[in-house]
Amino acid sequence: MQHPSCNSIPPSQFSDIQGDWFCTYEDRPEYAVTLGVLAGSFSVNYPRAQLLIASPLDPSTIYPTLPPGSHFIHWRPEIGGWNVKPELLAKALMAGARTAAWIDADIFVSRDFHRILPQSPETLVVCDEARSLTTQNTAEWARRLGRKPGRFLPRQINSAFVRVHASHQALLNAWKNVCHDPAYQAQQKRPFNERDDPFKGDQDILTGLLASEEFDRIPLFQLRAGRDIAHLLGGSGFGPHERLATIWRGQPPFLHAHGYPKPWMATSGNDWLALNPYVCAVRNLGRRLGWHLPWLQLPGGKSRLFNALSFGNPALAGLPFVLKPSR
Repeated sequence: MQHPSCNSIPPSQFSDIQGDWFCTYEDRPEYAVTLGVLAGSFSVNYPRAQLLIASPLDPSTIYPTLPPGSHFIHWRPEIGGWNVKPELLAKALMAGARTAAWIDADIFVSRDFHRILPQSPETLVVCDEARSLTTQNTAEWARRLGRKPGRFLPRQINSAFVRVHASHQALLNAWKNVCHDPAYQAQQKRPFNERDDPFKGDQDILTGLLASEEFDRIPLFQLRAGRDIAHLLGGSGFGPHERLATIWRGQPPFLHAHGYPKPWMATSGNDWLALNPYVCAVRNLGRRLGWHLPWLQLPGGKSRLFNALSFGNPALAGLPFVLKPSR
């Protein structure tokens, strides 16, 4: 089965959208595949969800093609990349959305996840950062943003998923202002590992703001890393115990292709990357929908064997490589 061409999608604007929306953005042509994959995973695994795709790319160039009913907006933001989040979320709220949730384009939605989200729309929802990463002093991050520390955050925030409500407008404004600040933009031009904390990226800014006294009264809910969202940082981020636990509690609803190399950008296949949970999930869905993506191929005997023994289970197929890393 293959979805109809996205030429069939009616033109859309930032207006007259009601209810709860999920928003994403991508401006790199070589990453356009993630928009098709994300939209496809929503259409099959969470079909009642409303996904808004904003991008300056031509939708007819996106493959896998966007499913029928996709809401695509041709949009070029003030500042692109990952710093687009507060601007896009604010636009969705102003257009009428009850809640607007950013979701990274390099996420695969494996199932309906509405039950794990808090019912109150005023509760801000973010992700826990991958537990394999070093814990940072979030109070110090608030100070470096010129704010008095308030809320204690045991771990920094990952902004792969951020759900907001109109009551969070002041936070969105503050987040956007820092992302647009010339000093922050100057940091973004430096190599990632040479940037000062908390100016490595937008999620560090959000962490510092939420750790400040100014915004510590906003109710906060964090999706659990390894259980609600799998941050796939190479061989870490989704460990053996977390993978085995999926046998009785199911796959995490979000599989986040967080690390490098990105599978769709890899120049040559290897067994380890072919059994990345994100790749396994896309492979399984692609077979159902008739997607033809070269990076989904199983390149070697080990990957074919482990995939067959696990029946293509995204969490379990690559378990041997996590137990004994081999690349």
